[in-house]
Formats: sequence, C-alpha cells, structure tokens
Amino acid sequence: SPVLTASALAEIGMPPLKLRLPNWWKPAALPTLLFLLLPMTPLSFSRKVVIPGSVKVIEKEAFAACSHLEELIIEEGVERIEAEAFRDCRIVTLSLPRHSLKHIGDKAFGFNLFCKLELPQELEYLGTACFRCNQYLESISVPGTVKYIRASSFDSCSMLETVVLQEGVVEIGKGAFSECDRLAEITFPSTLRKVGKDAVTPVNYTDDGEVYPEFLLPNRDVVIEDDWFKYVADTN
Repeated sequence: SPVLTASALAEIGMPPLKLRLPNWWKPAALPTLLFLLLPMTPLSFSRKVVIPGSVKVIEKEAFAACSHLEELIIEEGVERIEAEAFRDCRIVTLSLPRHSLKHIGDKAFGFNLFCKLELPQELEYLGTACFRCNQYLESISVPGTVKYIRASSFDSCSMLETVVLQEGVVEIGKGAFSECDRLAEITFPSTLRKVGKDAVTPVNYTDDGEVYPEFLLPNRDVVIEDDWFKYVADTN
C-alpha cells in the first residue's frame, strides 16, 4: 500500500495551501513528528488539513508547531489524538468526529486560536492541559462520558464565558479552569463528587475592581479542595 512519508513531501516543489491525506492512507497511525522531521516540508505551510477516518491514531507531536495551520478537519473514524499532536498551531477552525473519537491526549490542542469547540458525545478521555491557552474559546460542553476533567484542561482560556458539564462528569481536576478571567457560568452535574484545588479561579474586572462570580452546586456531596469553596453557593 502507498505510504506518505516526510521525504516524499519534501520532494514536492510548491508548499500547498490545502492538504488532504488520501483515504488509502496506511498505516492507521500518523507517526510522531512525521511532518516535522524536515522543517520545510509542505505541511509546515499548509493552511488546511483533512485527516480521513482510515487514520485511527494521530501520534504524539505529529503536527506540533505547524504555525500556518488554520483549518483542521478530522473525519469520522479517527479514534485517538495523542499528546501534543496539534500543540502550538494556529488553528482557527476545528472539526472533530462526533462519534469515533474517544481519546484526546495531554496538551493535544494547547495554544491554538479557535473560538468554537464541539467535543464528541462519546469522548472518554480528556488529557492534562489538552486545550490550555486557547485564548479565543468562548464556550465548552463536556459530555458525561468524560468522567474526569484533568488538571489544567482549559487553563488560561481567557475568553471562556460558559461551561456545561453534562451528567456523568465526576471530578474536576486541579486548575482545570484556572485563569479563565471571563468565566461567568458553569453548569454542574448532580454526578459531580470532587473539585480540585484552584479548579476555577475566574476574575471579572470592573470599574469597582475584581469581582468573583458565584457558582451553584447541585448538592452538598462535593469535596471542595483548598479555598475555592468561598466562591460557591449551595442551592440546598
């Protein structure tokens, strides 16, 4: 079966503005650093990348620091995105498969530019700092199939205003939503049992100074670590 390699890409004369991996792509994984082994490969300049469902795993750092990448479409069939796969790109538009994707690794999408994000409804794993420092992200809904939101998952998403945690989420890790300065609304599920240290440290700046919004928990059975509890009002 044909294999698309870094050396093959390097032989292409003009860097493309759009790259679509072919449906016959084999093997089923995008190898670590495949397109970064040669810094001047065409993919380094691609503005749009489409990854077909025949690719099951996007390996660690596969597209890391592809600073020209603006639009990413990952088609149905892809199951895992490993650590730092798309870290430090410039992704403005991101489309993830709605059903097949189960795993998003540590720092997989850290430091990008998209404002809209729709997580797959059957996603099971969100890695540490997986969407950290996406400064234009405005809202997020985490499906209940994700039991644990790990440390710093959405840390420093400074434009994030609304978070919905669907029924099934059990734990919010340390610093998961810290430094989200505009965060004003979080919907907590009744399944929530633990909130880690500094999981939410939002600050709204007004003419009167700093304002800490008040969040409502659905029950009293939640373990709140450190001093985060003073920003929580219980509805019971």
